[in-house]
Amino acid sequence: MVNLIRIRKYTIAIASTALVLHTALRIIGFNESKFAQNAGVWVTRYRRAATITLHGIYNQEPGTASSEIRVHERHSPDLEIVDLYDWELECIKEGALMVRSNETSRSKHRMQVGKCDPPPELVTDCCESPFSSAGTVVNVAFQKCGRASHAWLHQNGSLQQHAREFLAEMPLPIATGTHEEGTTSNAIRCDVCRIVELSRQHNLTITFVGDSMQAQVWQGLIYELQRRQYRTKMLNNWTQNEGFWKTKIQYRETLQIQSAYWDTTGTDHSPHVTMNFFQVYILPFQHTFEMEEVADSGEVLILGWGLHWNSDNPQHPLSLPSAYVSAMKGFLSFIRHNGTRTQLLVHRETSAQHFDAIAGDYSKWSQTPNKVQECRPIGFHAELSTWRERCVKEAALQAGYHYRVADTSMPPILHTGSSQGNNGRSAINKELVQQNATSLHPRKELLVLPYYNFTAPHYDQHPPEKEADCTHYCPSPFLFLPLWRSLRIVMDRQYG
Repeated sequence: MVNLIRIRKYTIAIASTALVLHTALRIIGFNESKFAQNAGVWVTRYRRAATITLHGIYNQEPGTASSEIRVHERHSPDLEIVDLYDWELECIKEGALMVRSNETSRSKHRMQVGKCDPPPELVTDCCESPFSSAGTVVNVAFQKCGRASHAWLHQNGSLQQHAREFLAEMPLPIATGTHEEGTTSNAIRCDVCRIVELSRQHNLTITFVGDSMQAQVWQGLIYELQRRQYRTKMLNNWTQNEGFWKTKIQYRETLQIQSAYWDTTGTDHSPHVTMNFFQVYILPFQHTFEMEEVADSGEVLILGWGLHWNSDNPQHPLSLPSAYVSAMKGFLSFIRHNGTRTQLLVHRETSAQHFDAIAGDYSKWSQTPNKVQECRPIGFHAELSTWRERCVKEAALQAGYHYRVADTSMPPILHTGSSQGNNGRSAINKELVQQNATSLHPRKELLVLPYYNFTAPHYDQHPPEKEADCTHYCPSPFLFLPLWRSLRIVMDRQYG
């Protein structure tokens, strides 16, 4: 009886305290929904900082020694494309709900029971799903990617088929029947495996810098590494300097990559490859020291800008094509003349937009009355489809670079200095260098990863909203495969 009285007293005391606290918070204007939203954003950032400590999708725990590489730790180096896993196929079914949070802070479908159950270590803002968040660029908006999944289910995997066609048109010089179990050979068919292996062999750091679409490319790379069973660990830095948000570094991410082929223990002291990402929306950099930081962050620098310049928007003169040429020329000139760490300079073509306007052009659509809030198929327009790449080409030429689109017909590079020696190069490649010496271009190069034409047909891969987002794409591992093939080709040419 005494215990019941005590329990009743404690219950009344707790309830009274809660009521007083609730009333006090209301008086000072505390906003519960805003707090919940901010908490969700913080949790998302924390998860990317803490739980992206991955050991492959199905890997063993770190620190457990093994005398051999387990099946679930292999990277499938003989496969150009890894088909969707069973859980991924479940995720793209119409109406599929993810079992756990999909990294969106306003999702009404958190933790609902379903068969779409990604492995616990997976970064779900990249995974294939009707309820994917479509990347952290939209992590505070609930994005339904059901239409993209519907396109996959009812168009016989058109995105995957298109990726296969791209790879077939840019084939690797690998003899039929060649089989490689490890990752050290240049004959492996897995493009990301080759990129990572070249980075390990030559102690290279790869840096991506650019806008929110470049962030999706970066997230797509992480996802592909996870699907290939690499162990990865993410280090985040959300610190921002003062200034205009578009022209300063929004955030930095550093990815450490390990492979069971290099070391089966998976400890912090195991060999690893480092890659970086800097989110900067537009040039020129507001802070010179941030430009220097980016330029000196890696030997391979991959640029991903363009979508925040407009073909026709007189209200914002700094976003016009002439401003794009000037800003890009300034950055390229800085790389060329300031002895930076960059050895291989790469530009990714902008992806296609699919607004209801000529060539899907955003600036044309934004100035249209009664806008159609839906992404539409686009056709090729000689002026509007290519103007951004013409700007980059002009900027490269003015800065003293040779603008060269990546493909298998590029002439080899003549390496003369010790910093770009022929270590690890095959005798065949050395012979090609000698045979083609007269065709080599003496100027520095800006290597271009083609992407516009690949993304142009896929208007149905955008996440629909009340205001159409016809710029960002619903994530899919097949969306970025052409980029990994092109990057592999330019890295093989430089370091292979």
